[in-house]
Amino acid sequence: MLVAVQGGMVATNDGDGVRAIATAVLNLTITGTSVVNNFGTGVLASGADPTVLIGGATISGNATGVSFAGATMQSFKNNQIAGNNTDGTPIPAFSGPGGTALQ
Repeated sequence: MLVAVQGGMVATNDGDGVRAIATAVLNLTITGTSVVNNFGTGVLASGADPTVLIGGATISGNATGVSFAGATMQSFKNNQIAGNNTDGTPIPAFSGPGGTALQ
């Protein structure tokens, strides 16, 4: 399954802002989105199957900024992740289709 979140805001949820928990292949891309002031984790990925790519996102004011356990989470290295109780960084860089790390 392919899912994209682009150019929006995910804010003030009682739990997590964006959650990718799957037992099947899930590719989630978050770009240009603010994930702020959630009482749980801003962006959470769990399980062996999800892959989450984050670019140009602001993740702030959450209990935890980002968290990934067993899942793949990668960054395009142009995010603002700060001001959370726990930021959960660093996130590995997306290496790109050719295997060269993006800066």
